[in-house]
Amino acid sequence: STLLVRPEVAIAQLRADEEAASRPAADATTNVAPNTAPVPAGTVATPGASPARPRRFHGSIVLRSERLSLEFGRVVQEVVQHLADSTATVEVTVEISADTSDGFDEAVIRTVTENARTLHFTDQGFEQE
Repeated sequence: STLLVRPEVAIAQLRADEEAASRPAADATTNVAPNTAPVPAGTVATPGASPARPRRFHGSIVLRSERLSLEFGRVVQEVVQHLADSTATVEVTVEISADTSDGFDEAVIRTVTENARTLHFTDQGFEQE
């Protein structure tokens, strides 16, 4: 993606940020310095220190089997790709759960078991319950 920035707007923003950083006086009623995030209760804000940034992301989603390819593609495009572009180490785990009241027939059991083995599933199997 591309972002266009007008130089005069960017320079004005940089100057405003520098001014805000040079006056770190905290507002006593909100415990917030200008242009900073609120400080959680019980913590001490250190003037000039940048707040700790989140270092980990986790999320889970249930995808509909009839739209699996589309929905999984969107997850990769909208979430995984952004994390990978940020130089993070990204691990995606796929968990499959399938139930049927009639029981799975032998052909399905054989095919799914062999395919899961070929694809190197770390854990897979069929159960009676």
